[in-house]
Amino acid sequence: MEGMNAVCYSPEANMIATGGYTVLKIWDANTGELLKILDAGSGLIWWLAWTSDGKTLITGGVFAMRFNTATWTVRPVNVCGKTFINTISLFPNEHGGHILACASGAPLDKTAQLWNLKTDQPIGTLLHHEHCVNSATFSSDGKLLITSCSDGHIYTWDLTAIVNKIVSLYTFHFR
Repeated sequence: MEGMNAVCYSPEANMIATGGYTVLKIWDANTGELLKILDAGSGLIWWLAWTSDGKTLITGGVFAMRFNTATWTVRPVNVCGKTFINTISLFPNEHGGHILACASGAPLDKTAQLWNLKTDQPIGTLLHHEHCVNSATFSSDGKLLITSCSDGHIYTWDLTAIVNKIVSLYTFHFR
């Protein structure tokens, strides 16, 4: 039996993507019919994120991959620059692109990075943390990025400040 680690609805809620060990599956959300089985390379998929326009599906895990959903072909992923992507999160920006937040699961890499998916360029500098970054999510208005670490710390990043190369950081600790 093959395990699944990640699941994600398409923006129109007509498809569901599931990711596991080396396999990405696309399902019809209404009928449950398996539509596609895609090779995810040589590693686990832990995270899935669909762009709001439905044109791209990003996977995170041992490697990050970007699938063109019109053809289901893999496009080169020039973002993250990391192996073993521990978390990904997407937010549409006002210029028709998407901002991707990603972080590595490597124990010595205690950073997250923002990327412009339209240009494949990093936004700002690395976001440094005390410990490994486990999760990242954007606020509903896209003004903040929240990241969490394995030590229980939660960081709030002001994206306006990051874009302007002035990073505002507020740290909270929950136990």
